[in-house]
Amino acid sequence: MELKTTLNEKVTEQFKVVKENSGVNDDKSVIALLISKEYDRIQRSKLHKVFLPKETYEMAEKAAKSRNQTLYEYIEELSLNMIKKEKAEEGVQHAEN
Repeated sequence: MELKTTLNEKVTEQFKVVKENSGVNDDKSVIALLISKEYDRIQRSKLHKVFLPKETYEMAEKAAKSRNQTLYEYIEELSLNMIKKEKAEEGVQHAEN
């Protein structure tokens, strides 16, 4: 596939910074790298969709940041703790019956 484009001044500067920091010299390789990273991000997002109200999402982001975690790490931790708690409660209920 052939792609021809012209970047504006701001995007050109951003491209140069990415190129310098990625350690890649060829423009085509930089574009391939960026496409690969974005593709991977999209694939991950397909696996981890969490639908929360905006306010809840923002609160979770703040809580994750204060704990030096990503939002995904924080939500995973909360989810696993809730599942463990539920399983423990189920075990108590079954023991009582």
